[in-house]
Amino acid sequence: MTGVLPPLMEHAAEDLSELSAAQAADVVVDTLLRGVGTPQAR
Repeated sequence: MTGVLPPLMEHAAEDLSELSAAQAADVVVDTLLRGVGTPQAR
C-alpha cells in the first residue's frame, strides 16, 4: 500500500481539483480501503 498511496494522492490532487486537499485525501483513502478491505456481504 505504501507504493500505491503516493501516486493515488498525486492523481487525486490533479483530477479532483474542485476538492480541497483534505477532501481529495479522504476520497483516496476511502477508495483504497474499500478496494483492499474485506469484501462486503451481498
